[in-house]
Amino acid sequence: MEIQRKNFWKLTNKELYEIMKLRSDVFVVEQNINYLDFDDLDYDAIHYFLIDECGVYAYLRVINKGNYYQDAYKIGRLCVKKDKRKQGIASSLMRNAIENLKGEKIRIAAQIHLEQFYQALGFKSVFEPFLEEGIMHIRMDLND
Repeated sequence: MEIQRKNFWKLTNKELYEIMKLRSDVFVVEQNINYLDFDDLDYDAIHYFLIDECGVYAYLRVINKGNYYQDAYKIGRLCVKKDKRKQGIASSLMRNAIENLKGEKIRIAAQIHLEQFYQALGFKSVFEPFLEEGIMHIRMDLND
């Protein structure tokens, strides 16, 4: 399992298509979130993903400090294909991104049911839960 790490301009058309399909499958179809995924933040993000012969099956993006939060990097859009879950893939992807940020402050908006997952990675809940796109979330920080 070799994690790919690329900026937007290095992604192939096929990789980009499969990333967007996975994000749509998980967030729009599976979780029934009605939102516009194309938010212009992908251009300046670092994209982490896992790919096999069937395509991209796990993904997250890191938005550079200053492009969303002034004082922190933002990790978001973490998703794993349904048939690949419960294998530690999401944890591996997150750990790799955290390691590459070398102690920098990281902020996430975690779906509330995943709060313990992120706590196990070292994140701390910062604010009260809030509603985003119809799902309860909580802001969490690492290395604050």
